[in-house]
Amino acid sequence: MVVREFNNAKPNSKIAEIINYYADPPKSDSDKLKIAIEISTAHKTKGREFRIVIVMNSIMSHFPLNFKKRELKVPDSLRRYESKKDEETLHDEEERRLYYVAITRAKYELVITYSLQDKKENKTEMSQFLNEIIKNSNVDYQKISIDNDI
Repeated sequence: MVVREFNNAKPNSKIAEIINYYADPPKSDSDKLKIAIEISTAHKTKGREFRIVIVMNSIMSHFPLNFKKRELKVPDSLRRYESKKDEETLHDEEERRLYYVAITRAKYELVITYSLQDKKENKTEMSQFLNEIIKNSNVDYQKISIDNDI
């Protein structure tokens, strides 16, 4: 939606122009688009709603984050509750809840992005959560590929 509105105001723009516009918006009011963008983490969006939400970088190792064993363990005697689940399972469940928070903040439009390769040109894999949504639900979605010359 943001890209569409920008393109309506400035037809035939490249993505780099859009990014530059929002990185350094014009000073005069007549050149400004009536769009506000808030960049936030999924954690900070809990309990809030937005017209449009863009979930960036929906790849494995980012959503969900890779599990790392804790170096410092809380002694059993100091724990408030006892869980029968191991740390990795609890981590995966929390990552799933966080992804759910991220994708349910959109009132009208949700855009989820992922790349086929990282900055070092290593192949990446779509997030297991996004893959599950596509395979196990009847949501309408549109897959768009953008070439590297942006």
